[in-house]
Amino acid sequence: MKRTIALALAVLGLLLIITGCGKQTTKKTVPKLTGIYQIDAKYRDKDNDGNVQTDYLRLTKDGKVQEVEPETGDANHGEYGSVMRGTCRHLSGQKFQLKLHDVYDKNYYTVTAIKEDKNHFRTLDNHHGAYEWDADSWTRETTMTASDFQSMFERAAMSDQKKIQENGYTKPDNDSTNSNSAGADSSNSSEMTFDQAAALIQKGGFSDFNYDSAKDFHDGSHATSDGGYVMVTYPGAKGQDKFTITKKGDHKYHIEAVYGTLDGGNFTAFDDQSSYGPTSADVTE
Repeated sequence: MKRTIALALAVLGLLLIITGCGKQTTKKTVPKLTGIYQIDAKYRDKDNDGNVQTDYLRLTKDGKVQEVEPETGDANHGEYGSVMRGTCRHLSGQKFQLKLHDVYDKNYYTVTAIKEDKNHFRTLDNHHGAYEWDADSWTRETTMTASDFQSMFERAAMSDQKKIQENGYTKPDNDSTNSNSAGADSSNSSEMTFDQAAALIQKGGFSDFNYDSAKDFHDGSHATSDGGYVMVTYPGAKGQDKFTITKKGDHKYHIEAVYGTLDGGNFTAFDDQSSYGPTSADVTE
């Protein structure tokens, strides 16, 4: 009898092992859009002197994006350069969402990208925002290293700043009331920079805000027409915080914070907001 029970248990164990091996699960792979890409020739701009100005995008595995448009011509001719940073997230299938903002200027974009194969993707146009994006296509740049890209980015960043100093901020395509200009009074909304907004948020004691992380990984952040600023940051892998700064008087601001997550693809505010830091503060600059 004991031998029969032992034999039955052995057979049962063997069946469990065989069944377990037969139920191996396949881990679902989420598509990635990574690498350095150059905009295709037919979508490249020309400056007033006929010089072709191209664009490059660098997308990393952790969802960060850099865009650079190198300066053309020389000190007296050609076109200024520009640089943007942002994020890339997978939507569905081979579809991705790019969010980009100029590092120094006010223009920002939300763009849908469709990956066609490992070396090509295209972006759809978006003419609904304050700043418009035209549809274009991109091809992987196989000869450029990350170091080459970063050097080009840094040179274009200097040109981007020079453009603002000499010509003012880029006006929105769909907002003729915004008259951004360099040299305006510091109380003007167009003059509140990322660093100024960050300083106010830090002064307000918003503990979930981290300057070092935010300056390299934020998008949709921009000055507002009422003299304030909107700061959107991404703490952690799936977190998203939104700080809205409203001007209340001479160098006086009110800040509202909303803390949430992008888990699932859409923003969801946390139930217990106060556990992530203050939800509002009044700050004097």
